[in-house]
Amino acid sequence: MRASWLMVLVAAGVASWFACRPDTARHGDGDSDGDTDGDSDGDTDGDSDGDGDGDSDWAMGCSKVDILFVIDDSGSMAEEQTNLAQNFPGFIDLLEAYRTTNGTQLDYRVGITSTSRANFTYVATMTQKMGGSQCTPGSTCSNPANTCECVALGCTECTEDCPANCFCEPAGTTAPVTSTCNGEDGALIAPTGYTEPWIQGPGDHVSGAFSETAQLGTGGCGNEMPLYAAEHALSQGYMSAPTGPNFGFLRQNSLLMLIILTDEDDCSTDADRVEDTLCMDLLHPFAMTTGDAGCTDADGNDLGDVLPLDHYLTFLDGLMGGRNHWAAAVIAGETSCSTDFGDAYTAYRLKRFVEAVGTNGVFRDICEADLTQALDAALGTLTIACDEYELY
Repeated sequence: MRASWLMVLVAAGVASWFACRPDTARHGDGDSDGDTDGDSDGDTDGDSDGDGDGDSDWAMGCSKVDILFVIDDSGSMAEEQTNLAQNFPGFIDLLEAYRTTNGTQLDYRVGITSTSRANFTYVATMTQKMGGSQCTPGSTCSNPANTCECVALGCTECTEDCPANCFCEPAGTTAPVTSTCNGEDGALIAPTGYTEPWIQGPGDHVSGAFSETAQLGTGGCGNEMPLYAAEHALSQGYMSAPTGPNFGFLRQNSLLMLIILTDEDDCSTDADRVEDTLCMDLLHPFAMTTGDAGCTDADGNDLGDVLPLDHYLTFLDGLMGGRNHWAAAVIAGETSCSTDFGDAYTAYRLKRFVEAVGTNGVFRDICEADLTQALDAALGTLTIACDEYELY
């Protein structure tokens, strides 16, 4: 099975109409296009877009932001959800204080969904052990009934190839484990009393509605799939179809801000059933791997049926019309850790996802516990993305 934690981030916008500058060549009216209007587009309407209609067809800067939170609702996320709810009002204060270059308030809305799939079954043969002292390859355990094993490689004999520490392990107990998930599958969760499943800002109501709704509980799927949830939430083939529950959330000419909060890595797959074999040392949980939650190997390479990150990058680029029309913030495990909030596992895939997003992506460590800095970083990323948003 798997664990889980938190994430959050934020955004802001800036709208600024931008006109193309003429090139430096000289021809009659000061440009090189052969007309008389002083721009460089070849027509005479003066707007520089080349279509002759007198208006400008593209602009720099965003005025609308649609923010999608994907929150881990598995068994270990209670403290993180509470922390997010407590820190969100400060984020909203900053977001609402922001003014676009024309002096208007940013038009934003917030949607919330979970990392849980619907109609998904996880079946594992699990061996649980309670290991003793740490050991090294070739060493003998003080208890002759125990053997020096590498839990990260399925409780096999400890060798130099073990990616984590070895421990003196007993035989343990083996039993089948089955978990069936019936989560949101990307459907947005409507706040109490709302007819639409999102929170439209600005306004004094936003913080309270979010803080109540974001505490999803801990009964969700132990196989966290935040990227799957984001795709299904936004895709017109799923929840955002004209008859879907999320239809209308994502607006034309809006910047999309995706915020993921989880204490485990992304295990997104389109398979409805996953079978696994696990060996776990209950006294040394991080001996299982170097920190991943089971969807990558000890070096962070994808395992099993997880969908490649390019699938989600291509989807988001196509949906939004380009990489500069969306941004992403992830709060997850930089490395494995154990804090007052609980255990977090290295989010190898999510870190690679943010790296691929580029300047519009930011990753913050959930092991820092306090979400204030993570939200500040998200807001900075959102501002940059909004500044560089091009409306065609």
